[in-house]
Amino acid sequence: MTSPVLERSLSRTAESGSSNKHASAFFFSGDSKAKARPKPRSFFYEEPTQPTAEPAAAAENVPDPDAPKPPEPGRRIDVNSATASELIEVPGLTQVAADAIIEARRAGGLFDSAESLARVELGGSNGMIGKKRLSKWLPWLVAIPWHAGGTLRIGCWNLENLADKSTVDKAVNFDCDKWLNSFARTILKHYDLLILNEVDLDCSERLKERLIRHPLIGNNWRWLAAEAPISGSESAKDTAKGIAYLFRVTSSNNHPPVRVLSAPQPGVAEGEKEHLLRNVPLFGCGGLVIAPITVQLTHCTRFEREAILSSKLPAVVAQVQSSWRRRPNVIVLGDWGVDTRGSYDGQVTVKYHPTKAAVPLVPLSTSMPTWHSRNLGSDNIMLPVPLGPWTPSEAEQKACDDANSKAKAEAKAAANAAAIEAKVEAEMWSAASAPPLADGAAAEELGAGVIVDPEVQRPGIGTLTTRLGTVQEMLRRELEQLTAVERTAQLRWASSTAEDEKQVLEQQYDIASDKRKRINRKHNKASAANAVAESAMEVQAKAIEKYKGWKQAIKRLKKLDESDVKYAAVEREIREWVAAFEGADQKGAAANDIAEAELVLLVVRIVDIKPKAVAEVFPEANADRRFVNMQVVPSGLQKRWSRRMGRAYEDHALLVAEFCCSSGVDTPSIRQIDTLRRMNGFDPDTMPDPMLTLDNPSLESNPTADVGEAAVNTKADGKIGSLKQWA
Repeated sequence: MTSPVLERSLSRTAESGSSNKHASAFFFSGDSKAKARPKPRSFFYEEPTQPTAEPAAAAENVPDPDAPKPPEPGRRIDVNSATASELIEVPGLTQVAADAIIEARRAGGLFDSAESLARVELGGSNGMIGKKRLSKWLPWLVAIPWHAGGTLRIGCWNLENLADKSTVDKAVNFDCDKWLNSFARTILKHYDLLILNEVDLDCSERLKERLIRHPLIGNNWRWLAAEAPISGSESAKDTAKGIAYLFRVTSSNNHPPVRVLSAPQPGVAEGEKEHLLRNVPLFGCGGLVIAPITVQLTHCTRFEREAILSSKLPAVVAQVQSSWRRRPNVIVLGDWGVDTRGSYDGQVTVKYHPTKAAVPLVPLSTSMPTWHSRNLGSDNIMLPVPLGPWTPSEAEQKACDDANSKAKAEAKAAANAAAIEAKVEAEMWSAASAPPLADGAAAEELGAGVIVDPEVQRPGIGTLTTRLGTVQEMLRRELEQLTAVERTAQLRWASSTAEDEKQVLEQQYDIASDKRKRINRKHNKASAANAVAESAMEVQAKAIEKYKGWKQAIKRLKKLDESDVKYAAVEREIREWVAAFEGADQKGAAANDIAEAELVLLVVRIVDIKPKAVAEVFPEANADRRFVNMQVVPSGLQKRWSRRMGRAYEDHALLVAEFCCSSGVDTPSIRQIDTLRRMNGFDPDTMPDPMLTLDNPSLESNPTADVGEAAVNTKADGKIGSLKQWA
């Protein structure tokens, strides 16, 4: 049986529920005047169910099986180098958006990241790309930072039979440690990427270990052994056919680190497409990517050499060229076996542009011999013409000449101003230290002796301490100024973050510190000279007393007659006064001369008024004309002796070519690099990174080794470390 109270509650609940249904229907009908009633607080109220959008959302989240999948990270499109045809490969990216990206890149510079594309204006009333639209493209895009500045020094060095027995084994009249030290210093001074020829790969492990563990090399360099891509079929007695790549993996002295993009793959079977390029590596440095092809034809016969140069080498270059989109940076270097100077053309060409004719490889070394005993230049570096030497334009050369003339005129004007300032300063110091002039009084002479008034003979002795005090005060003020310069340089150095500014401040501090130490030594000498001057004044005071006694005796003698009994006594007194005066005067004169000499040295101002050498400005290399210079440097290594050959090994000269590492039109994109890495059989998807497989032996066994190099710098124009200490 139900209570009356519960029955009334149930009836109210039913009435409110029916009225609420009408109110809800009226509210959702679109009448803005209708107001939703508050929900009843009844325990039996049930919320009206509304249709949900979850099934539709779930249907939208179902991936479309026909939609293209994003590429691997190594195959993405670089927004800093991609063309319009490459950009429209991204699903949903239209031609209008591609043109807008290229125009924004041309007008405002490169993009820091792919997300920066959101601010690109599409033109007209389309607004910007925006984050929402860009989010669909990001899996296909990447922004590779470009490099500005820095150079790569690459070259080859033919060291006959470079092996353990000829380098690290001790022998008569051969110091292996001295040879290794010279070898390491030469590498550090001249190279960032060095290719060693004629390395005995079977007997060079100890040489590699000792070189990599050398305190000058340390973990900053890597050793990569391989076979020469171009070599003869036979080898002569006591010769080797291997090569070794030595390259720097840290930045130093405005040289970016070198990285291996593709290591040699000697295991590629004959008959495969990559077999011809199996021993050709790929290196990158900044924005420069190169494929060095090492030639080792020293001991080939004439017919075999001609066959290799006419068939195999052009085939290798052509296959590298087919993998490169444009401007293939092929560098052919090594020992060609014949004199390559002068009119030698190599008979090898490379197609540097798809629509232009092929260009020949030209030698960089055209005059200097590379052998010590013969006038022969068999070692050489061959480059395509666009990668080799270049000639600046007339306008560029004129601008450099005008800048050099202006710099020389400014240096000459600065030297003249410094000379005038030095003259004025010297006159000021001389005036501060000059003694008063003598009045020209005649000496008093008598038969008993001659005595000159000390104040007349040395008029400056009375003012010597005053003049020294003036010089001391001037030196003290100069010390205060130099100390303030040092303190200012220290504070600015502590608050500065730019490396270039810190180097300038360090130079200013060193110059001020050296000058302050020099002035401080002069101040100490002035104090010592002042003490000598005070002693000279004391001695002169005694000499003056003797002079006054002598004058009184002369006056008394003049009043006496020679027949007077006192005349002889006065004469004897005069002689005693003269003797005492001469002793005191000589002692005072010596002290005075010492103090005056010190004063003269103190006031001498050494000012370099010669015009400083002006660093001339020349047209510089850039990403379009990468070649900087070429050097042929004598080895300078200690001679090694071969017992089998009965003679000393012939170490050839070093060949060093320097190139600009800035990013340019020949800088491959990330997709192109992925293609180039596969040209010799290397598979970046399944094989490990070659940089990780080239770890050097740990230096824990030599904890005191001073590597002398800074860590890798990600800034391309950063100047880290210095090789002056090893030069």
